Amino acid sequence: MAVCRPLERAPAGIKGANTNGVCIENLGNFDIGHDSMTGQQRNCIIRVNALLCQKFSLRPTADSIVYHHWYDLTTGTRTDGTGNTKTCPGTGFFGGNAVSVAQANFIPLISQELNSLPVVAPPSQSRALFNAQVVADSLNVRSEPDPSSGILAALARGTKVQVFEERNGWDRIDPLDSHWVKGSFLRKIDRIG
Repeated sequence: MAVCRPLERAPAGIKGANTNGVCIENLGNFDIGHDSMTGQQRNCIIRVNALLCQKFSLRPTADSIVYHHWYDLTTGTRTDGTGNTKTCPGTGFFGGNAVSVAQANFIPLISQELNSLPVVAPPSQSRALFNAQVVADSLNVRSEPDPSSGILAALARGTKVQVFEERNGWDRIDPLDSHWVKGSFLRKIDRIG
């Protein structure tokens, strides 16, 4: 089981690099001399990264998959491991935490796994109708287009979403799942297609 923020919200992972990101916490201290990664853990880390690349149509590179270690803790700028940094994901993570080591040891494994994943054809209803932005201070995401349905998340003012379906004043903001918001609290940015 994993506990996380909804994908619609920016993570709190790397200062300066959270916008449009997904933060993954790999459990363990993977600095040299500490925890040893099990085979199952190794395979899971590779698979999760490949699945996220597939979901977001990313090519695995050192720009699309980044380490906390590559960002300065004070300034939030990418320094590729110099300055005031953490060792995260670890000095022994897939051979080390340097950019060159990730490019040689980790990213090719993700590419290989991504290429082995079955191609998932999106259903016809998964094509976005338009882009929009939240204009309320907080907008509840509900499980059904109904004000009494369960709340799945809350979106902050300014959050950008895509709308995939409109129904009786409600907008579905997920291509596959039943995630609905009240359309009157969205401002259309542009129409797609």
